Amino acid sequence: MASVLPVAAHARLEETSIAPGAILPAVPPAISLTFTEAIDPAFSSASLIAPDQTVMSAVTITRDGSNDRVGVFDIVDAASLPAGSYALLWRVVSAVDGHTTTGVLAFSAGTGAAPEIASSSEASGGNWSGTLGRWLELAALMAMAGAALLALVTGDPAGGMRLIVRIGLPVALVGAIITALNLFGSASGAGFGSWPGADRAADVLFDSTPGRALVIRVVMLALVAVIAFALRAENRRAGRVAIAGATLTSLATFSFIGHAAGLRGNFAIATDLAHLFSATVWSGGLLLVALMLMSQQTASNDGIARVVGRFSAIAFSAFLIVGATGLVGAWFNVAGPRNLTGEDYGRVLILKTLLALLILSIAAVNRSMLVPNLRRADADRSSIQTSLRKAALIELGLAVAVLLLAARLTSIPPADAPLTVDVAARSGAIALTGVSNDLEIAVDGELSNRPEGVIRVTITEAATGAPALDLVRVIVDARAPDPLDPDGEPLQDRFEIEPVDGTPGVWELPRTRLGLEAEWSIEVIARRLGVVDEAVSFTLDLRHTAPPPPRLVQEEWRLPRLPWGGYLALVAAAATVAGSLILIRRLKGLEPVTAGIMLTVAAMITIGFLLSAWRSGPIPVAGGGLVSPANLDDPAAIQRAVDTWAMQCASCHGVDGGGTGERKPDGSHAHASVAGDLLGPQSRARTPEELLWIISNGLGGTSMPAFDLALTDEERADLVSYLRWLQSRTTP
Repeated sequence: MASVLPVAAHARLEETSIAPGAILPAVPPAISLTFTEAIDPAFSSASLIAPDQTVMSAVTITRDGSNDRVGVFDIVDAASLPAGSYALLWRVVSAVDGHTTTGVLAFSAGTGAAPEIASSSEASGGNWSGTLGRWLELAALMAMAGAALLALVTGDPAGGMRLIVRIGLPVALVGAIITALNLFGSASGAGFGSWPGADRAADVLFDSTPGRALVIRVVMLALVAVIAFALRAENRRAGRVAIAGATLTSLATFSFIGHAAGLRGNFAIATDLAHLFSATVWSGGLLLVALMLMSQQTASNDGIARVVGRFSAIAFSAFLIVGATGLVGAWFNVAGPRNLTGEDYGRVLILKTLLALLILSIAAVNRSMLVPNLRRADADRSSIQTSLRKAALIELGLAVAVLLLAARLTSIPPADAPLTVDVAARSGAIALTGVSNDLEIAVDGELSNRPEGVIRVTITEAATGAPALDLVRVIVDARAPDPLDPDGEPLQDRFEIEPVDGTPGVWELPRTRLGLEAEWSIEVIARRLGVVDEAVSFTLDLRHTAPPPPRLVQEEWRLPRLPWGGYLALVAAAATVAGSLILIRRLKGLEPVTAGIMLTVAAMITIGFLLSAWRSGPIPVAGGGLVSPANLDDPAAIQRAVDTWAMQCASCHGVDGGGTGERKPDGSHAHASVAGDLLGPQSRARTPEELLWIISNGLGGTSMPAFDLALTDEERADLVSYLRWLQSRTTP
């Protein structure tokens, strides 16, 4: 079975009853797939296809009675299907968030060779139609909820609440319609805008979790519409309470169908709710303040100062909660540094964070400079209000962009997926010789199971070494244990092999004829006319010689071991933050725009120092329990590793371990990467245990494969000794 991985958001593939790329004696009647979330079989589909995309069998999907995350894919008439390569092409819909996951699980049946189709899986749901619908819904609901909450606390001297509600309602409704069309397309598999029929549409809306959440939001919108248009109570206290309650209820549904719900933890959902509600208080309140500042109505200066002052304090607290809960959410949804920079979710999150920091810089300037001046009796309030109006408009524009990125984050898979690690196949030469009476039979070739590979059989006269020219047939009788029944009757294959034209006494067979990864017992039978057959038996250990399917490994955030330079960078980051805030407070006559630029530059410098600190030390690749190489200082181990290094490592890391990039005049590499150059400070700082772990398990998201199948424990430990020896011969 495939390895089990930690739970992640989105219905990602977690485990399969047959390994990807499995070599099976026959097509199984059923295949079980375990996902990280509950799946909805009613909206899922699958088929069994051949390499030319021909559908070979229909597949029915049911959910395991004891585990709603396990889908059982029953293959119709599996026993009647011929030998060949197959792939289970599947598409499942998450019962938690309605997002789809598609994939291909490839295997071969009855061929003894690896399948011709590659296995893959991908969590989807990141179409822009879903993002647009979610964005419109979030923007409208957060505007109405935040404005209602701020109006309850501070009042609404300019009457902006009514305008926000009357614009927000149709915007939210349009977003809900787009979301519904996206749900219909996701459930049917036909794409956005497809109409599945009235009955199917009702099933999507009332029998799926995302559909029910959408229905709740529409009902809440109807309630707000009644309050605003029928009762005209949006500017009364009871009406504001009702609008705030209805819109916050609508917003809460996003947490129960989003990535937090996929984590199956109440803490994750509570954190997401706190993040969403605090962002609502800030963004919706900001819109109300901006409308008030731009209003042509004669709101009193004291009223404006009161609203802006209270909002400033509330927004500051809300932004702190947004930042703290955002960090927690990022910890849940981004599994490690490679996921952060290598996945769409991580890159969008980085952009969203940068925009949020820019907003924070503007807000800090407003709170530290403009708002205190607005409260002064002798202040030029008209000029201050103009500055606040400009700042509020800039903040609103950035907030709209942040909301778009937030909607995008809810539509695409989080960056918590396991990383792919290539698995190195065993390589090396086959060189076996045996004698039967007057014939010597030699078998040679490559262990690696590649389509172009061959195994040669050379038959010569034992006494003279001359090619045996009187052979009429050469037969191979091959046997291997049945992988499904190791204690039962072995699998057997008996066949003739072909002579090599122009090379007397040499015969060959395709390496793929012995494609089953097993310990083969072969008997080479040489037949001559009128003479008893001569036969020699050989054992070929062909386990782990076919190109293995990639392995999935879960990356983790780990604290680095920092040298003194890393700690200095941390101190510099803290000093930059403190110094910039003190400087802005002390400088008299500083323009708000200039102060905002200074804060933004300080934030960028701070991030640079933090990244420098993080990168200054090696990040451990695994936790405790790492195995230590026992032969680290053994000269024999270094000698044994010479050939292994040349065969397995030199192509990427160079003969001397310094990489394969272009050399500078001083001997260093001009383009050596951290991964390719093993003579740099990061590789030197790793412990022998970590080096052995990396060689054995590879590094996800890089070109470093796992060698645990290709090399023995001793060979991998010898490579650690050899690498340390290479490092000792050069200066860092």
